Amino acid sequence: MQKNLINLSALTLIIAGLTACGGGSSGGSKKSSTPAISSVAMISSVAASSVAASSITPASSSSVSSIDPDPLVENTTPLVTIGGVDVAEIVNCGSGITLPASTSSFSMFADYDVTTQNLAPANLTGWNHINSTATWANVSKVPSTYNFPSTTVTDAGCNNVDTFKMILVKKIANWDQQHGNGFERSNMFSEGITFGKVKSITVDLKINSTNTIIPTVDALKAKYVPAYVTADKIDSLENGKVYLDITLYQKNLSSEADFRAKINFEIDQATMSDKWLRVTIPASALYYYSENNYTRTDSTADALASISIKGAIVVAETKRGNTLRNDIQGAWVGTTPETFKEVDVSFKKIELNLE
Repeated sequence: MQKNLINLSALTLIIAGLTACGGGSSGGSKKSSTPAISSVAMISSVAASSVAASSITPASSSSVSSIDPDPLVENTTPLVTIGGVDVAEIVNCGSGITLPASTSSFSMFADYDVTTQNLAPANLTGWNHINSTATWANVSKVPSTYNFPSTTVTDAGCNNVDTFKMILVKKIANWDQQHGNGFERSNMFSEGITFGKVKSITVDLKINSTNTIIPTVDALKAKYVPAYVTADKIDSLENGKVYLDITLYQKNLSSEADFRAKINFEIDQATMSDKWLRVTIPASALYYYSENNYTRTDSTADALASISIKGAIVVAETKRGNTLRNDIQGAWVGTTPETFKEVDVSFKKIELNLE
């Protein structure tokens, strides 16, 4: 078997010269929730949205086997469906995993051979805006903790497969550099994957409770109401849960129209932390749009079907996909206190399932 750490070309989840994360090196104001990057950490290759998550329903029990799962093969137990996105718990994580047919999927990150471990995350790049200035004074750890990792790490709870682990940070108040860090794959043009070919996205992940910090709605209201916003604005922005955003993009440029598809999905850390989960995102749950100078125009899957995907970005998000600054009337006050969501997440795989 051959080690396959990200051998496809796809994934939300950047690069020298691109801007898209609320606040690039110029520090300009950015209302969009799509990341722009400065200080990108380049990692050498190693062989081997804002759709609000609503309509939460229990996942169908009909897909759960009535017999005991095979201990030598991964199985899943459905947990919940939120906004069309299915979340299931992985049973026997990392057991009997096999490389999918090359024509059926594209892996942004995946480990299908545990014999070689702790490799550099090939084809991924990342950024970290977080530093020792007052802007970031309230993050819980020293700035370097949030760096893009130089190697993958094995996970004993998933048959020691290599995982990509990072604490992702999102600002609550200010849109400048609102995604404190994140990662992406930006070299997918050569794969010839169009938006129309993406049937679904599969994300295997675990929210690690030890370093995950999500402010409660009550805590946000105590800090920002009524001095900055009304209580209903807090309720609109946040619900005290983990949100992760995956954005597929054509260019990742703010200076001209860029076609994109994204999903902003919810994980309830109160009930799902420290479990390996499989998140299945059908194409029908993606939000298709164009963005020009941080202004979005709704589009459709059919309109973007023939457009090639260059890359994908992964970041932490708020429920609504932006910040309180979008709600504050009048001039922004630089002394507005900042609050952060910190999501400690391990990824086992991120794959595009193709038509």
